[in-house]
Order: sequence, then C-alpha cells, then structure tokens
Amino acid sequence: MSKPKRIIVGTSQDLHVVAEWCLATLTALYGPEEGLARFERLSLVDAVTLYQSRVQEPVADAPVPN
Repeated sequence: MSKPKRIIVGTSQDLHVVAEWCLATLTALYGPEEGLARFERLSLVDAVTLYQSRVQEPVADAPVPN
C-alpha cells in the first residue's frame, strides 16, 4: 500500500528555511560528507515532516484534490 499523497504549501522562503535546517541538522549529526549525502537523498515531504517533528512549527498542508 502506498503512502497517501501530500501537497506541501509554503513560500520559497519557507522551503529554504526547512532545507537549511535539515542540512545543518544532518551535518551536525553525521559530519559534513555523510550529512550532505543524506540531505541529497532526502525528499521534500520527509524534510518537512522531520522539521515539523523537531521544531514544532507548522508548515501548511493543502488538501489533496480527488
């Protein structure tokens, strides 16, 4: 069974903040090379989910059209 689809809503600045936070976090946890490698494999949905779970700041989800 596949994951339900999510549409991420936000400005490019919102997504930039999420991306920078994820890169900084992964680099701190795994070092510069492994952190960058893991960041490059990270999907947008996983990045937003990780950010929301750690920072507790909402990123809006749009309803998925049928």
